[in-house]
Amino acid sequence: MKKTVVLFSFLLCGAFVHAQHFTAGFEKATDTLNRKSKDNLVYRVNLRIHINQADSVKNYRLLLLPDYAASSLPATEYEIATPYPMLGDLNGIAVFPFFMTIKKDSATDHQRAVKLRIVVRNIVTGEEVKNTDSLREMTLVTSPAPPDTVINNYSYLAYVGTNFDLVDGIKAKHFFFASNILLQPSARNHVGAYVSLYGNRTMTTTDSTGLIRRVYQIRTLTDTTYMRYSEQARLKRNRVSDNLGAYSSALIRLGKASSEDNTIKLYYSPSLEFVWRRTATTSSYDNSSNRDSTIVKGTGGGSIDFGNTSTYYANEFNFNAGLLSVMIVHENRQISLRVHASVGYSASYYPSVASQMNNDMADHYESRHDVFFSGRAWITEATTGITLQAEITNNLKYPRPFYGVTLSKAINFKNLGNIFQPVVRGN
Repeated sequence: MKKTVVLFSFLLCGAFVHAQHFTAGFEKATDTLNRKSKDNLVYRVNLRIHINQADSVKNYRLLLLPDYAASSLPATEYEIATPYPMLGDLNGIAVFPFFMTIKKDSATDHQRAVKLRIVVRNIVTGEEVKNTDSLREMTLVTSPAPPDTVINNYSYLAYVGTNFDLVDGIKAKHFFFASNILLQPSARNHVGAYVSLYGNRTMTTTDSTGLIRRVYQIRTLTDTTYMRYSEQARLKRNRVSDNLGAYSSALIRLGKASSEDNTIKLYYSPSLEFVWRRTATTSSYDNSSNRDSTIVKGTGGGSIDFGNTSTYYANEFNFNAGLLSVMIVHENRQISLRVHASVGYSASYYPSVASQMNNDMADHYESRHDVFFSGRAWITEATTGITLQAEITNNLKYPRPFYGVTLSKAINFKNLGNIFQPVVRGN
């Protein structure tokens, strides 16, 4: 009897093992990965496959399904690649990979998890087939990206630095500041925006003339005569402008040239700009020679000395509408490069000649309309935030170039408001 029981048990066990035509399981029960803030992340899920009889599983489909009730990661934030394979097609394959796309997420204050299940289903009956593998479930934990010590988001930057004075050689001189907001178009939003507020110094022109004759001094002799002193000298004029400006531009996609997959993106960017300029015109005389004096009849108005250097200040306002404009953007974890070129309509408002000659305190302004063209470039290094900026603007009908170069430190001000939060919060 005992031999009969043993024999029966052996046959039953063999039949049970024979009935297990397949097993499918995960390589591990849990895994953790860091999400990316700017790019999607592709995660590979390996399944261990063992098939005893290929013919018996030819109608079985292998599925990788999330358990929504046991998952905290929303279904909208990941995708599992399909179609799902037939189990019979995997005969002889020890490991089969599934691929999940974890979508980018800029949030850095939470952790999420998704529970995955292996399901084998008979496509004829629609019923789930029993899978005896011990690792039929897996939990994938997604953590926020670790904080970086470099600038990893160039969208909100403020700049503090200095202008380069190009009049008398390259010198770091005068304060420069700017704040730029760049919101590039995306798959959802086909139009982006660029806004800039800035204060800088630009050089306009440096003019040198040949030798001219000028009066440098007047001395009264009598009630009816005065002495006029003249000389031959070279005149040099420098024009430098301190500017406060506001600039805005739309960023419109240009097909594949603006694709998110490109390392260099090109946008159509019509723009509006308003600039207040305080222009200082400095006239200086040097290399004087051939001095002479002449007695002149009349009242000289007292003794007057005309110095070798004089400076005149004038305020003007510029309004530019860039109609033919493009912006080039190249940004990665090492560097940010932005180049903007624009051609359009320009209106300038400046003090009239009459008000200048009469020293009228209430300046009367004249207007001038023209076609302008401009170019700007910003280069920011991510680790240090060091930024080099250059610009040039000129008009077509009445040429008057403004050009400048600045060196500054970039600061990400998106979360600058956290500075003013309480150190200790109440319960």
